[in-house]
Amino acid sequence: MAVVEGDKDSGTLTVGGLRYDSQTGARSEIAKVPVQNAGQLADAAKKMHAALDEQWRGVAVVRRDSQDALDVFVPIRALGDWVQVRQRLGGVPAVKNVTVRTLEADRAELRLEYFGTTEELQRTLATAGLTLDKEADKWRLQAR
Repeated sequence: MAVVEGDKDSGTLTVGGLRYDSQTGARSEIAKVPVQNAGQLADAAKKMHAALDEQWRGVAVVRRDSQDALDVFVPIRALGDWVQVRQRLGGVPAVKNVTVRTLEADRAELRLEYFGTTEELQRTLATAGLTLDKEADKWRLQAR
């Protein structure tokens, strides 16, 4: 969804918006871009489309020349937390396999097999609305 803010008569406009992932329900903000006048709106829309296309390619194109595995835990406050993480993981092309090691009321322990580097996995998971970070010496995976 694109949003134009400002006064078209004064010429000061910004174009930005929100992007919704239809698979995961994740929502992310599209950075605002300044536009000098209403005549440049078509150009701004093309630039936004190109940026979104580039982001999508970064997620859809997964390097298969390297792979690794990572043990992670998923904090669970409610059943919906677990369901949301599982659904979103299913839409991440970099994730080759997910093995549930333990599932308890307050946490799940998983083994993620993935393509690429850990940093690439973090970026790909972020676009699916998931955060992968270290807590103490363990990797934590959770919905944003």
